[in-house]
Amino acid sequence: MPVVSLSKAPRDEPLEKAATIERVTKRFGTRDSVQALGEVTFDIGLGEFVAIVGPSGCGKSTLLNMVAGLLPPTTGRIEVLSQYVTGPVRDLGIVFQQHLLLPWRTILENVLLQIEVRRMGRREHKERALSLLERVGLADFASSYPDQLSGGMNQRAAICRALVHDPELLIMDEPFGALDAMTRDQMAMDFHLLSREARKTIIFVTHSISEAVFLANRVVVMTPRPGRVQSIVSIDLGRERHFEMKEDRAFAVYTRHIREMFESMGVLRENTRR
Repeated sequence: MPVVSLSKAPRDEPLEKAATIERVTKRFGTRDSVQALGEVTFDIGLGEFVAIVGPSGCGKSTLLNMVAGLLPPTTGRIEVLSQYVTGPVRDLGIVFQQHLLLPWRTILENVLLQIEVRRMGRREHKERALSLLERVGLADFASSYPDQLSGGMNQRAAICRALVHDPELLIMDEPFGALDAMTRDQMAMDFHLLSREARKTIIFVTHSISEAVFLANRVVVMTPRPGRVQSIVSIDLGRERHFEMKEDRAFAVYTRHIREMFESMGVLRENTRR
């Protein structure tokens, strides 16, 4: 499993690990079973933004569910925040591709649902919920209902719901995948700013190479099913990201390098018909 850095500057090694994934596999079923995930090993440093990119069906979402403790690994071990994962991990937030907001609750009430489920103090966390909604541009929509908002606005609310209890770790499964291209770009920028301010450890699954390079400190490149780690690419583009960066040569070098990996695996193919 090569770790690739395309720049001369070394990646600053985090002092602590937020998560350790060691020789983890996942097989579903017994008879006619499906090997969803091959043996996977890598660490995630405290405060890192790690993106996982790979073809459909390679086990990316399965891996996130195992990190969250929602699925047990078939073999191997997972450690999150210095604790072995043997069941659902409490000190994390999860954002899915669909916002999953409850239509009969207002946006503020949807954000506070996280607090109610965890039996935390609603009154103390209401101010934090309102502050998060303000930071993502939804302060004026706290009393609105999901069907009154756009898909991007609802996904912003879902991110606030995942952050309202102030978790150490945030895992995100293709959170912008259902959005149109322009909204997706803006959501990526908004989330970059929010994640920098919140200083969270983030594991982010995406099918978009450019999105992974734009957001992450490191990109984990997965093989087709059963998914294994083909390579880990360190991204040295500075702490602040901006739209113009996508036109820079360095950004193009990273995206081309990762695309060429998928081409070598047969995941991406040139059109040979002329």
